[in-house]
Amino acid sequence: MWSIVTTLFLRINQRQAEQFAEHLTTGAGLHRGHPVLLLRNRLLGSQRDQYSTLSGREAVVAIDLKAWNAWGEGKRWRGVPNAAGPNRFRKLIERPAGDPLRRR
Repeated sequence: MWSIVTTLFLRINQRQAEQFAEHLTTGAGLHRGHPVLLLRNRLLGSQRDQYSTLSGREAVVAIDLKAWNAWGEGKRWRGVPNAAGPNRFRKLIERPAGDPLRRR
């Protein structure tokens, strides 16, 4: 699943995708409330077993997309948002032209 997300991010903006991946991999320089740090902690934490199912993997992809958007907008998170709902990807991918998901 991560390869799909990485490919999407690389198509949007290669430099930012590489920086996002570096942040997610190392966690270096990320502050409290940083969306990528919270995503990283979620993926490495005790809840990672929930991602072994298809619906769990879909949820983590939705959270990845939310973290990408929040990071691009410079937003802070208090916690990792839920990714519930059958239309979770439609709401994240079908964005207006000026949206951070479509950076170039």
